[in-house]
Amino acid sequence: MRHISYSFRGGKRSVEIDLANHAANTRMFGDFAHIPPEERNVLWLMFARRYHRRTMPSWEADARAVLAKFRMNFAQAAGNASFAALVARLSEASADFRHMWSEHDVSDLGEGVTRFSSPRHGKELLFRHHLLMPEALPDLRITIYVPTA
Repeated sequence: MRHISYSFRGGKRSVEIDLANHAANTRMFGDFAHIPPEERNVLWLMFARRYHRRTMPSWEADARAVLAKFRMNFAQAAGNASFAALVARLSEASADFRHMWSEHDVSDLGEGVTRFSSPRHGKELLFRHHLLMPEALPDLRITIYVPTA
């Protein structure tokens, strides 16, 4: 059986929830149970945690793409205090975030390829990521990472 990793986020209910107890997710990204709940967010990991940043060979391009998608979610959740709080925390923690956030790039949600260079695996790994948006829960986004062959 092929292992996949996934995360989900609920736009108006929370900024992002990563599945800490999923075995494939833990093997690839580390044990999220050891990360404080307020830091279990892709943007926080990309901009404020050096280890996660180093695992991304195309960090700047990936960070810009994720941030542009987040900006669309941010606009759709206008008035959501948790989104505003995350932006404030990231702005304080990361000069790169402040700079990129000031550029106002926006992107639609979609699919693509994500590259990770993991010391755990001793090599670069490629994943196709797919975004699912359940019709019955329009604020929910589920991202599935499938290893490429």
